[in-house]
Amino acid sequence: MKSYKKSKKKSKRKISKKKIYTFKFINKSEDIDNPEKYEYYIYTSEKCGYCKAAKKILEKNKVKYKNISIDNKKGLKELENKLIELNMEDYNFIPVILNKDNEFFGDYSTLKKLYKE
Repeated sequence: MKSYKKSKKKSKRKISKKKIYTFKFINKSEDIDNPEKYEYYIYTSEKCGYCKAAKKILEKNKVKYKNISIDNKKGLKELENKLIELNMEDYNFIPVILNKDNEFFGDYSTLKKLYKE
């Protein structure tokens, strides 16, 4: 039989820190309840130069808009459904800009002409 010696060192206890989580509840129907909140809804991609330029025009002119990224599946599916709803399935350009009534407004060149950039 092996004998074990007791260690004279004091054991250090690890104190675990509890993580505190905060939750922010998002009202997903916020846009439906208040359609006047945004002037435009703009579907964009982070890699698109025209998308960045369109957002810059809106920000420069202090226009309220909602940016919907198509870099994820949810945003892309939303754009596809919106284009089908508008009978524009063959439209292949971004950014896609809708007005506050969810009607097709145009793309970057339309904004550029409107705000004379």
